Amino acid sequence: MNPEQDTQQANSQNLECLGTISGNCIMVDRIRRSIKYPSQTRALLRKGAETMQVFTWPGEEVGHVSQPLSDVLNKLLVGPTGTVSTELNTFLGLQNPPKTSYPGIIMNATVFASPSPTPSLTVILMLFSASEHSAEVLRVFEESNLKVEIIEDYRPEQCFGVPHALHVEVGQRAVPGKSVHGCKTPLLTHQQKAVQFILELESPESTTLSTFWSSSTCDWLRQAFHHIATTGRTTERINHNSQGSILADDMGLGKTLTSLALILTSKNVASGCKWVGSTRERPETRRAGGRVWAACLPKKPILTRPSQTRPLIGFGFGQAFHFSG
Repeated sequence: MNPEQDTQQANSQNLECLGTISGNCIMVDRIRRSIKYPSQTRALLRKGAETMQVFTWPGEEVGHVSQPLSDVLNKLLVGPTGTVSTELNTFLGLQNPPKTSYPGIIMNATVFASPSPTPSLTVILMLFSASEHSAEVLRVFEESNLKVEIIEDYRPEQCFGVPHALHVEVGQRAVPGKSVHGCKTPLLTHQQKAVQFILELESPESTTLSTFWSSSTCDWLRQAFHHIATTGRTTERINHNSQGSILADDMGLGKTLTSLALILTSKNVASGCKWVGSTRERPETRRAGGRVWAACLPKKPILTRPSQTRPLIGFGFGQAFHFSG
């Protein structure tokens, strides 16, 4: 390892990730009209005289954190008025990181902007603290009726090896549950929950998607659909009763396995799908004679070939289609 990596490793030895917490951000007036579409950006927090100010990188103030989260952060962001929050990678790069006898937090902050139903900002914090202070820090949040959420798919290697703090309920987080039929790789608890959630969406009785579609959050999307249809840019009939889901963008191995397991659990539905057209046609140009409801298009190169996929999942029960892209 080089000197920089040595410093990072030394500084990460006594840290734990506590989880995430979110809160509303009271925005400054000048940016309200500039929020036209959903977006997110890196942020830093700064202790003000009476508020916890939120700045986007590299330094534009967008608002301040609402109560009661603001009061808790003022207690845990160690330093006088004007102190700026420290991000994990910044802390790990310090040659002589500060050590205190009272609890403090390191935080990676992200600000999310939403234009509907009215322009709003939400700040999401990923919290870290010294191991000996983690229980006390969590207690400070609990005393204000705030809950720090466990990161179900937390990966220490993406956070310089810093482990997740042991919340009371975190013991089952990394324990594989029952294997899904046809899937050779046991799914973690959060992956099984994803499969179950998406299967519930597929149920004819499910109202989750229709409720979401009718909500004010989707106003802009409904307007876009209707505009496309009324301007003649599409002749397709929009089926508002369709059920389905998109798992994730930039899918890693965990989400890809979840996708594959989802396809396997609905094998009876998939077996009714027939490809119509010449066998010499490319698969992506053929018409589906049945209902194709799930497709796995992994971005990561680890699962771009069927030969790489088969060790993870069993295809013996029926036909499988694999698309590289």
